[in-house]
Amino acid sequence: MPTRINLDHRGIDLNLVRCPICDEDVETEEHIFVHCNLARKIWKDVLLWWNAYNVNVLSLLEAINLMDKVSLPHPLSTLFGCVFQNDHFGFFGDIETSSLLLLKDQI
Repeated sequence: MPTRINLDHRGIDLNLVRCPICDEDVETEEHIFVHCNLARKIWKDVLLWWNAYNVNVLSLLEAINLMDKVSLPHPLSTLFGCVFQNDHFGFFGDIETSSLLLLKDQI
């Protein structure tokens, strides 16, 4: 994923590698999707929307494996699975998912 830290590692000269949203840490995949203030607020709102109480997203791996903890209605689970399981662009690197399997006949 073209985060600022990944671009910097590839030799692209950036003035800053810190998150442009919160400026609290370097912009990595983990930060964008989990630790950034905006990401934490979004996860809080999404989990409330899904009626998933007492569930915290503390890492990118936990976000990807969220289906293990949350029972979603079919359309939401299919959408969530599509986003994380069909990672055609390699955004999430080599993180293995444990239960995000899409049922081909439900798509």
